[in-house]
Amino acid sequence: MQSERERLSDLLAQASGADDRSSELMRLRDEAAMLRPQTNDLAALQEENRRLREQNAQPSDQAKTPLQLKEEVVARARVAKDFLFAFVLYSLDNQDQFPASFDQAARYFADAFSADPVLDDLAQFTQVTNQFEIVYRGSRNALTNAGNVIVLREKQAHQWPDGTWSRVYGFADGASQTHSSADGNFDAWEKEHTSTPANQ
Repeated sequence: MQSERERLSDLLAQASGADDRSSELMRLRDEAAMLRPQTNDLAALQEENRRLREQNAQPSDQAKTPLQLKEEVVARARVAKDFLFAFVLYSLDNQDQFPASFDQAARYFADAFSADPVLDDLAQFTQVTNQFEIVYRGSRNALTNAGNVIVLREKQAHQWPDGTWSRVYGFADGASQTHSSADGNFDAWEKEHTSTPANQ
């Protein structure tokens, strides 16, 4: 009888231990579920931290001298002209249509780059396309005043130390221009220099 009691007591202890382990497992699962959003938040915060560190590592326009800023604007304007040259070459092979994307004109980049190698190499020149956007995608022949129609522009305007803003534009006649704005709003000026082709 004593041994039967011991055996039952052992079984009860084992069952109780299993219940304890099951309860512990459930508690740990609940805790893991509560921590999961915090882990996701941590990953997002780490990514934001990395992005901010990269942004801070890049010299700001405020830290550059006026001469350096002017040289950069001139270089961006020359790059815009080079892209326009590639666009004109593209149009000559495509019924005078300007390209709808930089990818369409990419095969002409080498010729445009070699005509005026502003940047270090063709790869860097090609990479700069992500700083510009195409505004006009129509026919060159449809334009009556090509020197007044924006074909491409910088995506982001740049602020000068005095608070004014500037943005580089490329025109259908192959010229490039830097336009300034006191408040960073270029909408009215761009509207005056925009043409929408019939097929757009």
